[in-house]
Amino acid sequence: MKKLLTTTLILLTVIACEENCPCNKTSQTYLAEVIGYNTECSTCLLQFPNDSIETAALLGESNSFTYNAVNLKKDEFEIGQLLNVRFRLAKEDEFNACYTQDSTLEHIPIYMTHYVKFNGSKFNTEIAIKLNECKTVFGESEVCFKNIVEDNRCPKGAECVQAGWATVQISISTDNSDEQAIELRTDNNPVTGTNTNNFNICLNSLWPYPDLEENCDKEKFMIKITIADLNKLEANAQVTAFNPDKNTDTYGWTIKTKNETLLFKEPIIGETIGYTMDEPIDVYIEYQPHNTQSGQQPYLQRFIIPN
Repeated sequence: MKKLLTTTLILLTVIACEENCPCNKTSQTYLAEVIGYNTECSTCLLQFPNDSIETAALLGESNSFTYNAVNLKKDEFEIGQLLNVRFRLAKEDEFNACYTQDSTLEHIPIYMTHYVKFNGSKFNTEIAIKLNECKTVFGESEVCFKNIVEDNRCPKGAECVQAGWATVQISISTDNSDEQAIELRTDNNPVTGTNTNNFNICLNSLWPYPDLEENCDKEKFMIKITIADLNKLEANAQVTAFNPDKNTDTYGWTIKTKNETLLFKEPIIGETIGYTMDEPIDVYIEYQPHNTQSGQQPYLQRFIIPN
């Protein structure tokens, strides 16, 4: 009886949202984790480690906050794989084919409208926050967009000597600590971010952009930040060597990951860890891989020293 009731509720959720719910398709990208497989459909079961409450509000509360991704085949993804995804509720003809008459819809079926494998960590995530809005991250911390301290970015349609910058104020708090305010600038280094209260935070963007022909209501402003929990973030690489003969055109730092050895020339590495080392230094990195077709060399996107 309980299984029948669960199946009925899930079917009603899917049908109702398919017909008239604005949450039927997301435009925002979410971090998802493959936590298992649906054996009947040979598909992946997903959880959203940083957005379980928000996705439940969008899709309906599924058993254990777990969803059946009907177009992600289990043979293509390992358990633990992280994905950046956009999704909608699956339509009935997209999941009924793999269910028998005796099947139960234990997990709400969803369809990925976009997905890419993520080589980072679920404890390092990107979120968008509106002005005067707060969001929960990592299940226990709250980040709030408090204020725009200044905005002297060169407006669209204007001729400026420099691009300018904006400064925003955010706050972060956890169950075990008081709220702490921090100011971030749009021209801060996006690779290393800013450390505060055991978090690393990077301001990626503030929009809308100033426009000479249009005044924007403050309530429309939104920031996109990347935030990492330094207590939970695990190192995924080691800086093993520095070439003292490095110049602006040569690769100075050797970084080893689990699968490959990489060479980087970004000065921010030396500014963060120094230029001498007695032993390898554990770090967390995200990077754009080498492109053999274009000849583009790998470059750093994130460089963090975990606690």
